[in-house]
Amino acid sequence: MQTETNITIVAASDNNYAILLAVLIKSIEMNHHTGEKIDLHIIDDGISGSTRRRIQQSSDPSVTTLHWHRGKDVVPGHVTIPADKSSFPLTAYLRLFAPYFLPLTVRKFIFLDVDMVVRKDISLLWHTDLGGRTLGAVADISRVVSKPYGGISNYRELGLDPGSGYFNSGLLLVDPARWRQDD
Repeated sequence: MQTETNITIVAASDNNYAILLAVLIKSIEMNHHTGEKIDLHIIDDGISGSTRRRIQQSSDPSVTTLHWHRGKDVVPGHVTIPADKSSFPLTAYLRLFAPYFLPLTVRKFIFLDVDMVVRKDISLLWHTDLGGRTLGAVADISRVVSKPYGGISNYRELGLDPGSGYFNSGLLLVDPARWRQDD
C-alpha cells in the first residue's frame, strides 16, 4: 500500500529477461539516497520459481518491497490482446494494465522497462509534476509515427496522422486515476 513516502514502480518481465530485472532493481537501490521506500510491482510473465527467489534474495528489503503479479492475472477478462507478429513480446502490452491492478491508493507510478539501468536517484523522476496530465513520457528518437525506422509501419491502417508524435513507452510516469477515468 502506497503512502506519501513510498515510490511505486512497475516493471514486467518473462524468464528470459529476469536477469535484466535483477540489474534494474539493484541499480535503483544503489542510486536511491532519499528516505522513500520503493514499492516495486513486478508483472511476472513466466519467471521460474528459482529465478524469482534469486531476485528476491538480491533485493534489499530495507529499501524495496517486491510485489509479484502473474501476467495472466493483470489483463482484465474482457480484454483480448491481439496476436502480433512483431518483435514485441506479451510483456510489452502488460504495462497498459498497471492502473487496473495497482491498489487504488496509488496516486502515481513509474513504469520502467527491464533493460534499463537507473543511474540517478529515482526520487528525482518521482517528484516530477505531471501538471494534470495522464502520463509523462520521452519522445522516441523517430519523433513521429511515419518515420521509416523506429516509427509505426502500419500507422495508416491504425488511422494515425503521419505527423502524430511517438514516445518511448519504456519509461513512463503515470497518474493511474486519470488513466482509469479516461479509459
